[in-house]
Amino acid sequence: MTAQTSQDILNGTMVDVVATADPGSLASFANCEAAGGILLNNGTMAATCSFNPLDAGKTITVTFTDNTPHTIMASAGPNGSISPAGAVKVGHGSSQGFTITPAADYHVADVLVDGVSVGAVDAYTFTEVMTDHTITASFAIDQYTLTVTLEGNGNGTVSSSPAGIDCGSTCNQTFDHDAPVTLTATPENGSRFAGWSGDPDCKDGEITVTGNVNCTATFNRFPWILFHRIIAGNDDR
Repeated sequence: MTAQTSQDILNGTMVDVVATADPGSLASFANCEAAGGILLNNGTMAATCSFNPLDAGKTITVTFTDNTPHTIMASAGPNGSISPAGAVKVGHGSSQGFTITPAADYHVADVLVDGVSVGAVDAYTFTEVMTDHTITASFAIDQYTLTVTLEGNGNGTVSSSPAGIDCGSTCNQTFDHDAPVTLTATPENGSRFAGWSGDPDCKDGEITVTGNVNCTATFNRFPWILFHRIIAGNDDR
């Protein structure tokens, strides 16, 4: 709504014009010699426009804008946090930022703004807020890859508990941080398992996954000629 009014005032008079907005709105002046604000007895902030003194005819403009606060509901799932959290009040047209922080050994899985994914971000800012919003963060445990390599002149397979490694065919698998994994090496007929090598945690096939791990299983063929001679009593070494 636009309204106009006028007032005759003697030249040289000290003039203060006060504009008081309704609750939830703000008032502001344009074309003033001095503009400001005052706090009224009822707690309302009013805009002021001053001429000290008035030395000519003046046209001033007062504008009323919506300042109803909006609410952003911010929440985080287990194993992380969002700050600020809860019902966050934001002035109409203002901005509000949020920081998303996972717990140790976790990462941000997704962030939903008004129910729509904005990705696994660690910060998000609402700009020019004109309505209520929601922001929700979820988190997931870190995962690492366990890789098994087969070496030697023999043949065999390696499996894992929990399941995932089945090498020959599947020689790598991701596991949750701190997961205990047992590797089992099974030689084929005519071969023997010679042992584990690779990263330090591979030495006995019992692994605690705290990062990417590379293990090597070595299978060697039996020396069948020597074995036959020993069985037959013909060891002529």
